[in-house]
Amino acid sequence: MLEQHDYKIPEQRKSANDVRALFQLINSYIYKTTSKYTWLNRILTVLLISPCNIPGELLYRVLPSNSDLYLDNVVLARKVT
Repeated sequence: MLEQHDYKIPEQRKSANDVRALFQLINSYIYKTTSKYTWLNRILTVLLISPCNIPGELLYRVLPSNSDLYLDNVVLARKVT
């Protein structure tokens, strides 16, 4: 779509294309479902979300990346004039 509107794309990459994407989805689910309860959200952030990142980081070091599973696309685009 960017190229159709006269943009050149010198760089495009996937963000968190590894097992950390799964842990981020779990964290997001917990946060979104508890966000309406401010006190519960704060407690669960400390008890569940923060510790959930630790196994994600450890598995990231051991398991290979997977370009089929990722969180975001990062695109550097430049308008061609």
